[in-house]
Parts: sequence; structure tokens; C-alpha cells
Amino acid sequence: MRGLYCMMTGLALVLKTDEKGKKALIRIVKAGEVFGYRSFFGGGAHSTSCETIIGGKICIIPNNHMRGLISRHPELVLAFLNHAARDMQEVGDFYLRIVTGSVRSRLSFFLLKLAESLGSMDGGSLLIDLPLSYKEVASMIGVRPESLSRAMGKIKAEGLAEFGRGLVRVFEPDIFLAKKI
Repeated sequence: MRGLYCMMTGLALVLKTDEKGKKALIRIVKAGEVFGYRSFFGGGAHSTSCETIIGGKICIIPNNHMRGLISRHPELVLAFLNHAARDMQEVGDFYLRIVTGSVRSRLSFFLLKLAESLGSMDGGSLLIDLPLSYKEVASMIGVRPESLSRAMGKIKAEGLAEFGRGLVRVFEPDIFLAKKI
């Protein structure tokens, strides 16, 4: 079904898949965010897919309903343009970090993005729920699983973070952020 999507609860990943079936992370969508509007306004088919990773509920606003809303409330177009401009900036920044960064910086950036929705403080540590396998994380940040494993080992050896099944503990998050590992 074509339309605009809204993440009601949970967290989702917007992914692009290449001809070999490899997925690349385009965007992390949090509860309350709207997505799919580029295809809606561009009139084309959706060129990405979406996978919910945490108890996600997604609502769809069909094209005909959305067009009716816009015709009755033209100020919505400006709101979407503002939203699109912010998203394009964020996606551009995300892409630059993922493409040009080291494995360590890609991983830290990805974890920090997840922490915005899935992080909580425990004493002085930042706990991040990681609802993905390491293989999935490697795919999403564009690295080989072995490279990810080595980077995680070095980060752990330096005492910056600890990686467990489904959970990452970042010790002293301010230092972790400041290092931009």
C-alpha cells in the first residue's frame, strides 16, 4: 500500500538493499517520526524497506487520505518540507560518517544513534539495548563481521565498553563521546 508511514511505538531501521542482497542502514526511525514522504511527494515507489526492531507499530496514512489532508491544510506541505530538510541533513551526516569513518567510528556512531532511543543510564554507565545480531550490525554499518569483532575487542580492551548478548555497556559515556573512537 502506498502512503505515508508513522512510527507509533518502538524503533525501526530504514534499509536499502543492493542487487546482492546486502543491506545498508539509511536511517533509524523512532516513535513519533514520519517516513516514506519522499516517495509520497515524489510520486514514485518506495526504494527502501523498513524493519521494526523493538516492538514497533507502524501506522500508514494512504495516499488519497494524505492528499485530502494537504488540500484542506496546505500548511502541512511546509511542515513536511522542513522535516525533509532536517532529515536530509541528518542522513547526509550519517552517510558521511558511515562511508568515511573507521570501523570503530562507524560502530560508535551507530551505538550512539541507538542510545537515543534504547539507552538508559545505570550509575555512570550508558546501557544500550542491542536488538540486532553482530552480523546485522556489521551489515548495517558497512563492514565485515570479522572487522566489527576486532573493533569491539579493541574497544573492550581499552575499557571503553563491554559487549554482551543484546546489551552494550559504555563506561564513562562522556569520554566515549569525546574520543569519537
